[in-house]
Amino acid sequence: MQAKIPNTASYAWKSIIRGREVIRKGAQWRIGDGHSVKIWGDRWIPKKNNPRIISPILHGQAHARVSCFIDQHQRIGKDDLQEHMLYEFEANLIRKIPLCKSQQRDVLIWPFTPDGEYSVKSGYKFLQNEVLRQQLCPSNTDTLKPLWTTLWSLDVPGKIQKNEPEIIWWVVWDLWNRRNNIRLGKSSYNLSQLLEKAVERRLEATAPHQTRNVAAAARVGSCTAPDLSWYKINFDGAIFEEEDKTGLGVVIRNSEGLVMALLSQLISLPYSIIEVETLAARRALELAVEIGIDRVILEGDLAVLMQTLKTGTSSLAQFSRIANDILFLASYFSDVKFSHVSRFCNKVAHSLVRWAPLSSPLSVWREDIPLDVEPVFMADLLSLAV
Repeated sequence: MQAKIPNTASYAWKSIIRGREVIRKGAQWRIGDGHSVKIWGDRWIPKKNNPRIISPILHGQAHARVSCFIDQHQRIGKDDLQEHMLYEFEANLIRKIPLCKSQQRDVLIWPFTPDGEYSVKSGYKFLQNEVLRQQLCPSNTDTLKPLWTTLWSLDVPGKIQKNEPEIIWWVVWDLWNRRNNIRLGKSSYNLSQLLEKAVERRLEATAPHQTRNVAAAARVGSCTAPDLSWYKINFDGAIFEEEDKTGLGVVIRNSEGLVMALLSQLISLPYSIIEVETLAARRALELAVEIGIDRVILEGDLAVLMQTLKTGTSSLAQFSRIANDILFLASYFSDVKFSHVSRFCNKVAHSLVRWAPLSSPLSVWREDIPLDVEPVFMADLLSLAV
């Protein structure tokens, strides 16, 4: 990343170096132990916009590292120190970053792709969005008056305004793109087609994803009990936005389908749903270690997470540092299997998640079932193929 461009450099090398500048501008740190990342100046808050700390630098702390916010032995955040050194809202943002339990280094990632790896396409989109963001900032309100006048004069049905707000953003994007095409002398469509084009773009963006989800669900097998001497662990997670919290649910059953342990827990809300599910999976294996079982099948309904665990590969994705914890915990067992199941097979864990905001922050039951969850468990037991 420090290489310079000599006068005799080839066109390909110059292109690589210029691409490096895009990566420098957009890359963010994924926090491991925090030793490599400066609190001020580095990009490490998991936000695509403004990932740097803006709180004033304290005297003598200009080069302080993120590691000072982490208790390296207990692997928990030092909330009091964060609140002392930073604005309250930034301290709250930091508390949302899940800390890994195993020893891991800080890693630079590209936050604009699911796997954290840079691609030319994502780099191009990043630069486009940067230009758009700068053009939409308050300092450019005069130049944007024609754009906003056009936008608000569109004949957009009330149903779309209320139920499909993302279409409005596709309209904004198409307006900006159309303006650039006209400025560059390229052909463009009429303003009367703007809404139609925005709807088409939204359908193109969502339809393939929905098709993949349906296909993936069709491949998931039926619910079964584990073999003799094995234990099956189901987990789930959910977001409770009003409480700004995440609920975790875990159920561990033996080969007869009977409950060995249940868990319902409320924790700080992380930045993405996949991190929620990954935290639930980690907590599930931690509970299995705590109760002393040895041969386990970990089941979850998020395909991308279960595939990551099955292959045992590490990636640059944000959730991967927690997945690495799960793979480390797997070494505590004599046998571990990872299985993707349908949501239908995860009903008990899901019920425990819903229980989380209604009970204490952490509830654990050993060979017992709370009354509110018992009907779901009994129905699940009857449907289980033992």
